[in-house]
Amino acid sequence: MSSGLLQAAHAPFTVTVATPKYVARTFLLWQQKTPCQQVKQYSSPYASRGTVELVIICRALYEAGLNFSLDLLEAPNYSRALLDVKSGRAIISAETVWDQEITEDFHVSKLIIPSNKFVKGVYVRLGDNRLNNVRNIDDLRKFRGVMVKNWIIDWYTMENMNLTMFPVNSIESLYYMIETERADYTLLEFNQAAHQARRVKHIQLQIVPGIKIRLEGERFFVVSKKAKYHDLVFSFLQQGLDVLQKNGEIHRAYQESGFFNPVMQDWILLNP
Repeated sequence: MSSGLLQAAHAPFTVTVATPKYVARTFLLWQQKTPCQQVKQYSSPYASRGTVELVIICRALYEAGLNFSLDLLEAPNYSRALLDVKSGRAIISAETVWDQEITEDFHVSKLIIPSNKFVKGVYVRLGDNRLNNVRNIDDLRKFRGVMVKNWIIDWYTMENMNLTMFPVNSIESLYYMIETERADYTLLEFNQAAHQARRVKHIQLQIVPGIKIRLEGERFFVVSKKAKYHDLVFSFLQQGLDVLQKNGEIHRAYQESGFFNPVMQDWILLNP
C-alpha cells in the first residue's frame, strides 16, 4: 500500500455509498438505535436485505481496521445507485449486485449470495386469496404479474417461466397496479415478517403461502474503479468480508433478517 493510502487508512475517511432512498432511510433509523459498526444481532425491525447488506459493508470495514464514516448518496432506485458507483460519484454500492450486471468498471468482492440462494415470495392484494391454490407454474400462468422493469434478473426469470408480466418504473407503481386490480401479483423478498402484510404508503400486500420462486445468479459487492482511494476501500472491504465469512456473520445476518428464511424452506419451488 502506498504512503498516501496508508495515511488515508489511518485518518478519518469518508466512504460514499450509493443507496436507494428506501434503503437509506430505514438504515438511518437502525443507526439511531445501534451504530452499524456495533451491530451484532440482525433480527431488527429495520432489517431487510438492503439494510443488512449496508450494515455488512460497515461491519467489514470496521473489522478490517479502517477509520471511516459512511456518507449515503441517495438514489431513486437500485439501478441509479449502481450508475453512481460506475461513474465514481460513490465508491461502493450499498446493495450486492448480480453477476450479470458487473462490468470492468468495478472491483468485485468475494461471493456474497451464492447461486440458488436468492428466493422470493409471491405477493398479492391484501384479502385476495385467489392464488392460494397455486401449486405449479401452469396455475400461476392464469394470473397477471407486475414487475419493476429495471429488475432485470426478475424479468429474465419470469420470461423463462412464460408468465404474463406488466412493467412499471417504481415500487410505488407496482403496488398501485395490484391495488387497482390491473395486475394480480408480484415477487418480493422474504424477511422476518414475511407472514405480515407489506406496505407502501396506504397499500398493503400479503404473501401467498406455500410457494416461492428462485432467481438465478450470484451477487457481489462492487467498488468503483473511478472513485478516489478505490484500491484502499476495496482492500479493506475484502479483508473485512473474509473475517465475517469465516465467523459466519454474513450467513447469520441473512438468516436472522429473514432473507434466508427457514419458515419457507419446505414451500413449493415453482421453478426447480
